[in-house]
Amino acid sequence: MSPGQPSDRPDRLRPTGPVPFGIFVLLAGFFLYTIPRAAGAETGNLGATLKQLGYEQVILRGTAENHLFLFGRVNGRPRSCLVDTGWSYTTINLNTARRLTTPGTVNELQLGRVTLTNEPVVAQALRVNGQPASFDLVLGCDFLIRHHAVIDCAGRRLYLRHEPLANEARKTLAEVLHRRGGGGGAARLTRREPLALTCAAKLNGGDVELLVDTGAMWSCLDSRTTRALGLRVAASPNQITGAAAAGKREFGVTRITAFELGGRKTANVNFAVLDLADWGLGPDGQILSSVGGILGGDELAASRAVIDCDQLQLWRRSPE
Repeated sequence: MSPGQPSDRPDRLRPTGPVPFGIFVLLAGFFLYTIPRAAGAETGNLGATLKQLGYEQVILRGTAENHLFLFGRVNGRPRSCLVDTGWSYTTINLNTARRLTTPGTVNELQLGRVTLTNEPVVAQALRVNGQPASFDLVLGCDFLIRHHAVIDCAGRRLYLRHEPLANEARKTLAEVLHRRGGGGGAARLTRREPLALTCAAKLNGGDVELLVDTGAMWSCLDSRTTRALGLRVAASPNQITGAAAAGKREFGVTRITAFELGGRKTANVNFAVLDLADWGLGPDGQILSSVGGILGGDELAASRAVIDCDQLQLWRRSPE
C-alpha cells in the first residue's frame, strides 16, 4: 500500500479514521519525564551530514509532555503541527479542512523553510478527552515515510528528503549515526499495518514488541505484558488520557532494570503501566495485538534517539 492512502485500510481497522496510538496527556500529579539536554555540536554534526546528503531541515519545538511540534502554514494560514510516528495517517482538524481548496489535499504545506505541495490528509475532529486538541495538523507515519524523514528526538529536528538515498549515501549516514551512538548498532524497525513502526526490545530479558511513538508522552506497557514478564508494578496517583480513548485513566509504574534495544542496554528505565486495548494495542487490542508496549517521547529524548523512517532504523545512545 502506498503511504497517504487511508482508504486502502481494511474497514474492520478503521471505524474512527486514522489510528492515533499515543498522545498521552497528564491530568494530575507528576511523572518522571526527561527534559532533553542541549543538543550542541552533536546535533550540528548530524545536521551537517544530512544537509550534505540532500536533506532539508525543519526545526521543531518540544513541550513538557515530550511532544514534538512546530507552527507551520497550511495553504498560507498558520497552523500548529504535531510530528507523530504513532499516528498512522496525516490528519487535519475539521475546522482547518473546511478551508482546503481541494478536499483531502493540502495544496501547500510550509514547515519552516521547507515547502511541500499536494499533501494528502484525512479530515477528522481532533480531540483529547472530549476537548479540542491543541494542534491543527498531525504529520503521521505516512508523511514521514513518504518524505524519507529522519527525526532527531533530543535535538528536536526533522529532516526531509525528496528521494531515497543512494547506497553510498546510506553507508555514509549509517557511519555517522554509528559514531554518534558511541559505536552501538541500530534497532531494526518493522512496518506494520495499519501504518505503524515497531521495534523488538528486551525488558529484563523478556521479549516485547514496542510501538515507536513520538506522540506518546511516556513509554508504556500493557498491564498483561507486565504480568507475563513478572514485573512489579507500583500504584500511581496520577491519571492520563489520550486521543483514542475518552475519559481519565489510572495507571501504574514499573522500573525495568535491564532495557535492551538494538544491542544497546540501559539500566533503570521507567514505564507507565495501563490497559492499552483502547488504543488497539496489547493482547486484547483489535489493531496491533502483538505490540506489548510503547516506546514514547520520554525515552526517545533521554536516549537521544534518531529515527530513520526511510531505512527503518532507530539509533540511540545510553544517557550519560
